[in-house]
Amino acid sequence: PYWPGMFLQFNRKEDLKAEKDSATILIRSGSRGEDIAGPTITKAGCWWTLGISVTSNGQVHYYAHEGVERLTARDHLYSGFPYGYNAQTVNTFFFNVVVQDDGRTWSTEWVVDDPALFYYTR
Repeated sequence: PYWPGMFLQFNRKEDLKAEKDSATILIRSGSRGEDIAGPTITKAGCWWTLGISVTSNGQVHYYAHEGVERLTARDHLYSGFPYGYNAQTVNTFFFNVVVQDDGRTWSTEWVVDDPALFYYTR
């Protein structure tokens, strides 16, 4: 078992000495288990559509774009074999929001809305 996926990493402007907060889409994972940096989200309050597909050769493909339209080939971010594995089956599908416990903040202001799973077989 392994869990390919995507994370939104919140980047505090104070930590980065930047003008404003941002978030980076992190792709899990490369062939050695490393996270791969995807696009950086700089506009607060905008919706993003994220997607993952697995092809018959066991390769995982990652997609994202700003907005709520359907994903297309031009939204492709990365393809690979996470941890060097070929996907054989999909047994679990989940969305989650994770936050580091700083003792004061309950969570980031992320909203997960309208998750969907599409299954296609020949």
